[in-house]
Amino acid sequence: MKTLSVMAEYSACAVFGGVVYGALETLARGHTHPSMLITGGVCFAAMYRLDKTRLRLWQKSLLGCGVITSAELCAGVICNMWLGWGVWDYSHLHPNLWGQICLPFSLLWLAITLPAYMLCRVMRRALGRDDVMRSRSPHRSRLLGSVRRFFRSRDLS
Repeated sequence: MKTLSVMAEYSACAVFGGVVYGALETLARGHTHPSMLITGGVCFAAMYRLDKTRLRLWQKSLLGCGVITSAELCAGVICNMWLGWGVWDYSHLHPNLWGQICLPFSLLWLAITLPAYMLCRVMRRALGRDDVMRSRSPHRSRLLGSVRRFFRSRDLS
């Protein structure tokens, strides 16, 4: 039963994120594409998960920017390059990769992560899942701890 509640939680996040991103893009550009609703939902759900970690906000923001930029690249390759839908084209913005991602928009995504993480916390409270934030798991960071131990054991100077 717990799995179903977690699935419902992340599904609600994905729907919410897709609707919010679609609304923002419609306000900014005057239109959006259904593929962007899906991409926005996936990104928000991933950031919702990242927000549960004990990382600092600047670390979460950098990771969130990476998630959004990566999702944008995947969506761009599929929608624009493979399917030829022409949803967006960043080839006039530099630097860019295949016209699908570019530095100016990656910096915008970095800025958007801050209010997005606040929305994650609002969403968590609305879903009655804010107890997750209070119970910090000691197992949350085995990988990060391993990386830290690795670099501490090396003389990098």
